[in-house]
Amino acid sequence: SLRATGMDNEEVLHHLNPEMVERLNNIVEKTDSRIVISSSWRNLHTMEELKGFLLKFGFKYNDKIIGITPNVFRRYERGYEIDSWFKCNDPEKKISKFCILDDNNDMVYPYLKKKFVLTTWKNGMQNKHMEKAIEILRD
Repeated sequence: SLRATGMDNEEVLHHLNPEMVERLNNIVEKTDSRIVISSSWRNLHTMEELKGFLLKFGFKYNDKIIGITPNVFRRYERGYEIDSWFKCNDPEKKISKFCILDDNNDMVYPYLKKKFVLTTWKNGMQNKHMEKAIEILRD
């Protein structure tokens, strides 16, 4: 079964703090998940540049980054972007488990809200968020 972790690395990794990147490494190691980036950084940088930023701060699994969410015209809620990514990239619903880490609670759809872990912009992804994400991905 495929697993995916959505991450808003601008907020969740708190400007690419090595401690937070290590937490992301832990999530990938313990769940064998793939990553889809939903950060607003994707509007300013290519996927390769984003991978370079993560690598620089100790991320070990750039090969597990499988995509970035699209910009959904006239929709600013991240939930629409994530839903659009699923519709385009997983139309047969083969991704059986996923988790969304974000500091903005605008997931819109109930199926996304059930898999959502709210972080804070101020502190980024903490251990409790990492543990909850691992629990969601293993469930």
